[in-house]
Amino acid sequence: MPGLDLDEQVRPQTFRLEDKADAARCKRYPGDLRLFFESFLQLDNYPSKEKVDSYIVDTSSRFNVLMEEVKAEPSRETFAAAFNAAISDFEYTSSRRVVLTGAYTTASRETENDLTYLPHLAVYGQEDKYSPVQDPGSTEFESFDFDWGRCIVPIMLGGELIWTGDDTHTEMGLIARKIFIEQPYRWFVPVVLLGDSDAVLYVFHRSGMHIMNPVNMHRNRLVFLHLFLCLAFPHEDLQIGIPPTVYYDDDAMFLEHYDTETDDTFLYQMVKDRPIYIIKSIESRGSCCWQVHDVTDSSQRYIIKLAWRQAARNSETKFLEAAKGLPGVSQMVWSTDRMAKISDFPGVPSGPSDELQAARNDRILSITALWDLGTHLSKYTSHLQLLRCFYDAISGHRNLLHQKRIMHRDVSMGNILLGHADSPEGYRGVLIDFDLAAWVRKRLPRVTSSGTWIYHSVRIHHILSLETSNQSALAHSHLDDLESFLWVLIDVAYKYSDDPNTHRGVLPWMGPGVNSADVQVLDQKKYCMSEAAARKFPELKKRPIPGPVMDLFQDLSLFFRDKFEEDIGPTTSTPIDAFLEASVQDYEYVLQCFDVAIQELAALEPSSPSSTSLAVNSKSPVKLTRRDSSATSRNHPYIVAPVHRSPLANVNKDVGLSSQNDEQTPSGEDLKKVGSPANKRARASTIAAGPTSLSPKYIKKGMKRRASAGSENAFEPLDEAAAKRRRT
Repeated sequence: MPGLDLDEQVRPQTFRLEDKADAARCKRYPGDLRLFFESFLQLDNYPSKEKVDSYIVDTSSRFNVLMEEVKAEPSRETFAAAFNAAISDFEYTSSRRVVLTGAYTTASRETENDLTYLPHLAVYGQEDKYSPVQDPGSTEFESFDFDWGRCIVPIMLGGELIWTGDDTHTEMGLIARKIFIEQPYRWFVPVVLLGDSDAVLYVFHRSGMHIMNPVNMHRNRLVFLHLFLCLAFPHEDLQIGIPPTVYYDDDAMFLEHYDTETDDTFLYQMVKDRPIYIIKSIESRGSCCWQVHDVTDSSQRYIIKLAWRQAARNSETKFLEAAKGLPGVSQMVWSTDRMAKISDFPGVPSGPSDELQAARNDRILSITALWDLGTHLSKYTSHLQLLRCFYDAISGHRNLLHQKRIMHRDVSMGNILLGHADSPEGYRGVLIDFDLAAWVRKRLPRVTSSGTWIYHSVRIHHILSLETSNQSALAHSHLDDLESFLWVLIDVAYKYSDDPNTHRGVLPWMGPGVNSADVQVLDQKKYCMSEAAARKFPELKKRPIPGPVMDLFQDLSLFFRDKFEEDIGPTTSTPIDAFLEASVQDYEYVLQCFDVAIQELAALEPSSPSSTSLAVNSKSPVKLTRRDSSATSRNHPYIVAPVHRSPLANVNKDVGLSSQNDEQTPSGEDLKKVGSPANKRARASTIAAGPTSLSPKYIKKGMKRRASAGSENAFEPLDEAAAKRRRT
């Protein structure tokens, strides 16, 4: 493109391979620019057709004059001048302007592995509701930080790029991905590509992208002007994918939610303006979670979750409603489903013939408020705390299946919360996120590749590596989820045991370029479960992991390996009652292994805190009703009324959980006995004395492993050096 000088030093293009791969993976659908326009033309305050027509007919209008300069010498400066002239003439200047990003440095709130990649131009939001960062006003030619929170619509200059090319789509996707990360509440992100003579609008969303038909910006200048006026329209942010219920006020971020069923409005303040959890992929559920508190009491905290589920899937709300009152699982305060649907977005064709519907890839937005019951697993302070967390989460998983007939199907590091320090027994670990859950009523759910594949069981890896025709009849089993707990525990111990605040890399089967159906992943996990590797766990041996935790890894690895070798597992036609009955002893064995490891660690960690009853403030979150704006100290026009009560206010520790009383502080003599043969005999007998339905095979294998590790006889004394190694 003549006159277009792209200074790569000013506009850096540093990005990770995963960013580019995610952008390239987005599914592409044909959009309809006519439908996009129609959604704006019906708005009351959109400029009238007569006004726009007369403006474009007037050859002396500033936009027409400057577009002639663009035609003669297209550049960022000439495009920005033409766009800002239209913004001024249509009185958008109080809310919008087009900025030259080449004058900016790259700064964002997402600091880790940041993508330093800027659009050439951007429609910029000037109101403080978009960001707490001070807007520099008209000084766009000076150097200052480009605030992604104010980026309404990015504009890319393509020059000779062919808008149908894969590289062009990927470049547009990189910018859209960055905006979704910086503005995770966005419903969709429009991106404009200005080519040699054509302008193309992309609409990115959680099902991929819709690409509108191109507009010749010179021959069809009226249509091109309409396109820009729509994208810069300041009065209806939702038309460009920004929900008005999320906003900044006095440097604080707020979320409003209106409950259509009860006619109530809830107002929450974000603890931080960055979510505590976010899925960064464009084409995904796009789940993001914020920690919030009500506006009058900062001690009353909740988690607000936004997620785009596939329209054909069950709503998470139904599972959360069924799980109310069950210890060890997420507890819902309120939820609203079907807040938005991708097929209803501007420019997206609807109907059974549409490619989005044909691909069954439409998605629905839901918003859910949950009780704040924990934090990320990496924040654990002792291995005893970590194992207690897993014990309660596994108990919650068992309760879901046995009492509510719900299979979770997505056990991962992000879906297990470490209970707060004062959480009672039963909530020391909490299983969350029911987006992929399934009912176990008439039949078992079949195996799919959904979920966090790095924590998939060996059985699922094996099934996904088979021919497709051999996969359809095989069902997802409770053992698949239980094994996922093991892989999560190993991952946490590997990454965070040296220093809870430091990430220590990835295990061999978690590297880039592999997936759940990769035979290499299957082989690596099977080796990790082998008896030789189970003793040493070479990836873990340099970590300061206590002996009882390593023993737990080994016991569970052998258990799941033998289960996999015995039988490929249930099918979708397996009788439900028989399946549930058989699952009882599997849960009992796994929990018994954790129970023994917890008892040993309690002796090794005498200073560990006991589980305590949580004194919960039972005051409810704020329910709000409109009133005079002078009613509150922050000038929010709402009335406060209590409506909810914490699920932890009256916890019955005995319901659905096996007894786990904390050990008394051991003496010095007791600590010396931890690695002794007598202690090993007690450990083996404790497991053997568990539920009578347990097969003795697993007990014998555990004794055999201990014998080969120390001496010919499992019950012979270890020498002093060996005993010391076992204790550490």
